[in-house]
Amino acid sequence: MEVFGHPWGMGRPLVERREWKTAIVEAQDASEERDPRRTYPRRSIEHQITLHGVSQQRLDALLWRWQAEQMWLPIWTDPQRISATLSAGSTTIPAETAGYDYEDGGYAVLWRADDTHELVQVQTVGASSLTLSAPTVAEWAAGTR
Repeated sequence: MEVFGHPWGMGRPLVERREWKTAIVEAQDASEERDPRRTYPRRSIEHQITLHGVSQQRLDALLWRWQAEQMWLPIWTDPQRISATLSAGSTTIPAETAGYDYEDGGYAVLWRADDTHELVQVQTVGASSLTLSAPTVAEWAAGTR
């Protein structure tokens, strides 16, 4: 799976929508029974970016290659920076987890630039770290998002 690694254009609006699906059954006495049809809401994020030169060419190639596939979109409004270098082969990432969208079996992105990022699968979410399903491939310098 590919990561859409081009961050949103700061100063432009980022719109996040969440959509729940619930079946509502109304009884004759006007009471209602609500039955959720999704465990989690459907989430969509809309944003604009402006690119030039090589970054624009990379985005064109990415969109052409992955046009019929899904891509992972980092939650650009929830960045964290790692405080120390994370060596290649790491299976744990120190991270604040309370209030963020991490979940067991989910994914996270280590991001430095639109062409330098790594998608990692989260095995378990701890109080102050993410334990990964597989080791990281690259080394990530302190300050990496």
